[in-house]
Amino acid sequence: MAARSGRLVLNVGVPSDTTSDALAQLEAAVLSKNPGLAIVEFGANDAYKKVPLFQSKANLSGIISKIQQKGAMVVVVDPSGKNFLREYSDVFKEVSTQQ
Repeated sequence: MAARSGRLVLNVGVPSDTTSDALAQLEAAVLSKNPGLAIVEFGANDAYKKVPLFQSKANLSGIISKIQQKGAMVVVVDPSGKNFLREYSDVFKEVSTQQ
């Protein structure tokens, strides 16, 4: 992506992180870099670790809001690759279309 865009591209995802982890690390890992675009992909780890849907929804909403407040665009990737993620996928679609 960096080669094609001519821009700096960072992958700050941490294996096994949940939306709670990402929200806690957002300032240092993402916002401090002044991104123009952030690609957000969560759901599987929240489902595996049984994070309640309401908490995942609130965390994702917070992540999106903070990135947008920094002036960056946000792309939310649908986590619905597996059937057990359907509930998380539906919630994430709802949050991303509201913001």
